Amino acid sequence: MFVKAPRRNNIIYFDTDISRINDDTESHFFYSIDFYANIVNAIIQGCNAVRVTAYSENPFPTRSTFGGVSNSKQMTNRMKMVYAIQRSRNRDRLKNVISRKYIDITGAISNTVASKIFSNPDKADFFLPKKTIISVEKKSDIDATGKKYTHMSSLPLSLPNSGITSNNLRSSAINAIFRSGHAPSKVQKASFPMIGSSVARQGMIGSASSLKKLSRGTKFNRLQQKKTYTGLTKKISASALNGHVAKIFNSFSRLRSPSDGNQLAKYAKILTQVPIRHSGFDFILPIRKRYLRGLSRFYIAFEAIDSRGVVRDRKVIKVSHARKSDEYFRPRLPPTIDSGKSIMGINQLLLRQTDPKAEEIYIYRRPIFNYGYDISSKFSFVAKVDLSLNDKTMTYKDFVNNSKKYIYRVFAVGKGGRRSRRFDDVVTKAVMSSERVQRHVSIVTETIEDIIRVTVSNIPVGACAVKVKAVNMSLRSSPRYVGTDIENQCQLVSSDIDEVIFEDSEVKDGKLYEYTPVVVFPDGQYIEGPEPVTQLFERDFQSKNLVLNITEENVGFNKQGAPTVKFKVQSSFTLGGIDALIGSLKSAGISGEFTDDISKNRSKLNSLIAYEILRKDSVSGMTETFGVVTSDEFEDSPWSRITSGVSDMVPGRVYTYEVTALIRNPNTLFSQTSNESADVTSASDFALRSFKFLNPLVTKSGTLPSTARSLGITTRSGIVTENEFLQGKTSVNSSIDILVPSSKSSISLVTSSRRADGDIVLSWSWSGQVDEIDHFLIIASIDSVRSVLGAVAPEGRSNKFEFIDDQLALELGEVDYRVIPVFTNYTYGKENKAAPVKPDSGVPEFFLSV
Repeated sequence: MFVKAPRRNNIIYFDTDISRINDDTESHFFYSIDFYANIVNAIIQGCNAVRVTAYSENPFPTRSTFGGVSNSKQMTNRMKMVYAIQRSRNRDRLKNVISRKYIDITGAISNTVASKIFSNPDKADFFLPKKTIISVEKKSDIDATGKKYTHMSSLPLSLPNSGITSNNLRSSAINAIFRSGHAPSKVQKASFPMIGSSVARQGMIGSASSLKKLSRGTKFNRLQQKKTYTGLTKKISASALNGHVAKIFNSFSRLRSPSDGNQLAKYAKILTQVPIRHSGFDFILPIRKRYLRGLSRFYIAFEAIDSRGVVRDRKVIKVSHARKSDEYFRPRLPPTIDSGKSIMGINQLLLRQTDPKAEEIYIYRRPIFNYGYDISSKFSFVAKVDLSLNDKTMTYKDFVNNSKKYIYRVFAVGKGGRRSRRFDDVVTKAVMSSERVQRHVSIVTETIEDIIRVTVSNIPVGACAVKVKAVNMSLRSSPRYVGTDIENQCQLVSSDIDEVIFEDSEVKDGKLYEYTPVVVFPDGQYIEGPEPVTQLFERDFQSKNLVLNITEENVGFNKQGAPTVKFKVQSSFTLGGIDALIGSLKSAGISGEFTDDISKNRSKLNSLIAYEILRKDSVSGMTETFGVVTSDEFEDSPWSRITSGVSDMVPGRVYTYEVTALIRNPNTLFSQTSNESADVTSASDFALRSFKFLNPLVTKSGTLPSTARSLGITTRSGIVTENEFLQGKTSVNSSIDILVPSSKSSISLVTSSRRADGDIVLSWSWSGQVDEIDHFLIIASIDSVRSVLGAVAPEGRSNKFEFIDDQLALELGEVDYRVIPVFTNYTYGKENKAAPVKPDSGVPEFFLSV
């Protein structure tokens, strides 16, 4: 029998995200499903139930029954096969069923009312029961006369003992660590400084007609789920912040609040009666875990059926089980961490779990050097600790050199290693020994004519004098202090002195010197810098023989945001230099074979020049070498840093590149040269190979080589390097200072969306290197209040980030979100704004469109 059943496809409706995992057992996932049904259309079409079926595969894919048909014969054959094809598809569909449930959608409507609606569908609103919707609408700040309400006032958020708002966020962050002993991320622990509209509604939450229960009888309330553990996660009041942390908080916070503290005066209660044309349904759909094993997604089909089983409306949605599982098992709340009593070599941490989904805690730490400005260190993993919500506070002992401060960061970890996005930080004090105090000092050296100039910077706070200790590494001499007299050897410093310059005129030609800064304090203690530098002083190859210039310097960034420095080195022999080279060949006894060639091909001699390139960090004082560079084009890129064993560059610092000219040793240039000669005594011919006898340029230090090396039996020497270019190292050098700006890193478009549980999810990605980020601050503005909402830290190498707002999601006003990157050196980046999120009305738009 053929049944003609018109399908209007207007019975089943959805409101944004409709599914989430509500609970789980050892064998099942319990999915909470949420949908709406148009009661009037269901009655007109004779539908009283919706069949909800979960499938492991798409149950109704788009297919063409007559695809590929080109003639009537093919059409006839295809028509004969339609029934078999449809039956085969139905069998396959039944094999993929993993759960099913029937929902009665017209049970609340009596038969009398249903028959009236069926007979007069145009007058259905007269027969349907009415529902009173209670909503709260914000009042205007201007009254009917055009004047602002007197109870409204505009003022900056001022916290006790915070002083003025700091314009230098980085300075406040550094002072918070060193002086206050607090991590700058502590601002995320302050509660949002406003009286929420949910509180202002005075008892409306939880009533039968509240905003979250306008059309659903059993709508899940996420606030009720958290009642068992909200006491552990209660944020501190903004007024509890003090010192430099309060300055950071004030920099991002502004409010305009009623002077009497009564937020309710800004809102008006509105009662609206609407016919219940749409009805919302919440139910639990159990699905066995073994059916979902290995599936990243599954499908749910909603089918409105009549009394004869005919489908009048059908909707199919795809559910990302991987994402829903991640949302369910990933802890949302971070653990708490405090510092206990630490002793030399042991930092004690007090840990407490706050999220019921958490099973473990990941502990990270980063060192902060005492009184130093180099605070761009990275967090490193310390330990994994088993700790759940039901456990008591745990004490963890970290065995580490705690003569410097450390910032510890903890994350909650749930099932499957899912780490919480939020975190908590604590700063541990440095445990100092009375005999040894380590502080950071920077030192840079350079050769200038007949002296070595030494520059000391990053002088610790409180120092009164600076000295430089020098050691002749070539002779292993006793240490001496740089300077000709006492006044020059010990220079007085104060807080307004950035650097001190020393000149060492007692250097000897061809000797290697090591310089160590020494800082003296008023209490008599002194400390030595952790990074001494070495400098080779050479005077005998004068700059008049060789010209060296650095040109076309450039700083760029690759696609990953890593800095790259490029420049060209131009060098050439002068006429005097060529004459000196010919003279060295004469001293080797081989000028007759090469003098004419050198004179005719002077331009080709420039290829014999190589370079040793050193890079000096102006902040840390670290000097690193790229070795011998034979090309005229130099590039300090991620690849060259890996091959040379040089550390990565830190954006925002000034680096000094020192290029020293190297001339290849003539002994290695002419290693195959031989002179034919005759022995007058024996009257026999013999060949003299000049490379066996070391050139005077190599033995200029006056030390004779070993017999084996002189005869060419071995090339190894304890006084001469094996590199043929380093053997000809000159005193000709040039340097250039290059500022590496902040990398071209940026936040992509910040998006916001509302989940099935009502929370707002912010998503963004980072285009640069993730390891340069310490954390992201999330700032929110609603009504007249702007403040810090929370913080998110990077996870591994992933450049995608999310933040879940469960504080302002239910507020009435429009929420404006901004994300601010905070770098590892506590430089605060540019604000990135997301599209404003409109308040949740509690019902979808189609609910009121009657």
